[in-house]
Amino acid sequence: MDVEQRIFDKLDAIENRLTDLCLRLTVLESEYKSHLDELKEDQDKKLRSRDLIIVLVGVSLGVIEVLRTLGVI
Repeated sequence: MDVEQRIFDKLDAIENRLTDLCLRLTVLESEYKSHLDELKEDQDKKLRSRDLIIVLVGVSLGVIEVLRTLGVI
């Protein structure tokens, strides 16, 4: 009986460590996912700003060309 009890105790300890490891991995996975989401959001903001600047430059150049064609400038 004593040998069986020691084996079961060791198996319980291993199970507890595995459970703890799974919990820590779940937390790490959640943190990693939220970090990636933040990076994606920041990248999307940068791309929107870049697109807006490109549109503004294009519209400005178009207005200047129209004004030159009309002889205003």
